Amino acid sequence: MSTQHTKDRTVQTLRSLTSILGYAYGSSEICHFLYSIIKMHRPTTVVELGAGLGVSTFWMALALQENGSGHLWAVDNFVQYEEYRQKLFPRVQSALKEVGIALDLDHSPEAYFEKAEELLNLQAYWTLVHQTIDSRQPNHFETYPFAEENIDLLFSDFASNPDAILQLFVQILPRMAECSSVFIDSAPTIRESYFLLNSLVESFNAGNVPKILADLLTSEEIETILNRRYTLVHLTYNPEGHQSGTSWLKIEPHDIVPYPRVPFRS
Repeated sequence: MSTQHTKDRTVQTLRSLTSILGYAYGSSEICHFLYSIIKMHRPTTVVELGAGLGVSTFWMALALQENGSGHLWAVDNFVQYEEYRQKLFPRVQSALKEVGIALDLDHSPEAYFEKAEELLNLQAYWTLVHQTIDSRQPNHFETYPFAEENIDLLFSDFASNPDAILQLFVQILPRMAECSSVFIDSAPTIRESYFLLNSLVESFNAGNVPKILADLLTSEEIETILNRRYTLVHLTYNPEGHQSGTSWLKIEPHDIVPYPRVPFRS
């Protein structure tokens, strides 16, 4: 079987999975945006907090595979998996059979993801981390296998209330690469989170870290945060659906050129 045929089959299978499973976590739109950003920016270390049923996971892994570099770490404790097994899977299983996808959902989360990555041939570009995300715990991110890496792209889809955003920022902003992106799913659809992100970015770009964050950061971490510029874009879509928005925080060095760096043309 040719490489192109294998790729075409992977994309077709993934599109079918997206149409069947994507609505469960509201990821059927943002997954394509994440795929495109990874294709363009070519990140090395990608982290997903909240893998759900893997729709965004697989699209990001596909982009890394097509780039030929980079790795995705997908973190989840799968406490919702049993709930979906009972309420969603019987209908989903029937839909998968109709499109010829041999994917049995009535097993453990690990077994489901293992079978899905075999179907999609994406094993080399992502790793499942079965762990509870607790950004309230100091130094929580030091417990992960990617702890020593600067994060180039982070997609957070486990909690988007204001307290969760503040706790997450304490943990991950000092760990983000000099040129990187943070995506927080559902944040634009929560009024308090929307205004909090706007206020935080305004403060960072003005050279200030709010005291509520500064009290939990070292002086070195504060310097790292302030030595960068931030662009915030609230992506909204599918107004009739749920979780219909994602906030994108683009992080760059203070410079007079765009990042990722590209040559100027005269």
